[in-house]
Amino acid sequence: MNMDNPIAKILVPIVLLAGGILFLVLGTKSLSEVNSFNEVSAVVSRVEIERSADPDESDSQTVHVKYKVDGKEYNEILQFTSGNYTEGETVSILYDPANPEYVTGATMTSSVIFIVVGAVLALIGLGIGLSPFIFVLLAKRQSM
Repeated sequence: MNMDNPIAKILVPIVLLAGGILFLVLGTKSLSEVNSFNEVSAVVSRVEIERSADPDESDSQTVHVKYKVDGKEYNEILQFTSGNYTEGETVSILYDPANPEYVTGATMTSSVIFIVVGAVLALIGLGIGLSPFIFVLLAKRQSM
């Protein structure tokens, strides 16, 4: 995208800022879950792999896990997965104590990475968006 284009000068910072905010929200939600959810061992009962048509994109996977909470067995789709899972593999997952059907593979590390990436994108978007104003202010200051 040509940054001399006035639309690009407006659009690029907005997209970066919006992306940054999205990553910050997802990371914060995930971190909240990691801190308030309980950990339990689960067995991967099924892995569905959806092959990407684009060779530059990675395949997506839906991971089904079986686990027990308070003696009741659940078979649910694992949210926020990372890495590769194998059927029959035992994994540690987090579940919502108020809603044991909701399970996540999120970790403290993945949550923090989302927050850091979001902050960086938002700051870059703000920097690009505000840089013309900063240059004008600096130029006025030097001319005084």
